Amino acid sequence: VAEVYIWLAILIYIGIHTEKRVSDYWITPKPGELKLVHPVTKWMTYPRFQQLFQYLRISPPSESDTTSSIERTISQVSRWSEHIQAVSSDLFVPGKHIAIDKFVIRFTAGSRATRKPPKGIKAWVVAQEGYFVRWKFDIPDSRPRKQGILARTQANKHRLANSQAAVLDLVLQ
Repeated sequence: VAEVYIWLAILIYIGIHTEKRVSDYWITPKPGELKLVHPVTKWMTYPRFQQLFQYLRISPPSESDTTSSIERTISQVSRWSEHIQAVSSDLFVPGKHIAIDKFVIRFTAGSRATRKPPKGIKAWVVAQEGYFVRWKFDIPDSRPRKQGILARTQANKHRLANSQAAVLDLVLQ
């Protein structure tokens, strides 16, 4: 378990201190060179980091092939997402000026070599000064939807478009 926490800490460190390649974090400078020595080298070797990155899963593999890969991924991380949002809401009280915007979350699926992973998962986020307080995943629908603020349903009732409903849902949470 401790090794997984170290692995997660290294992932966070990599997100903060960007390098061209992940392997660059484990490069040690030659004598006389002035290069940054990343502290991750003290805690975990690069081959072990690669192994954990490749094989560590936070949920059991999905047995259903009926859903899309994005829906499968979101369902696997939904419990973590809800917990992080609850803690974020408890720790941070937003001020008057918040931003609600669409955001793309990097998505790396490394299970099958033949499958091309999507570029990212879209989410609506409520943020202030770079701190994400709440978010809602935007799962694309296969059916075409009517656009506009007052798109009409079959029952001739007014409803919000998907993006407008997502924004309203985030604000009211």
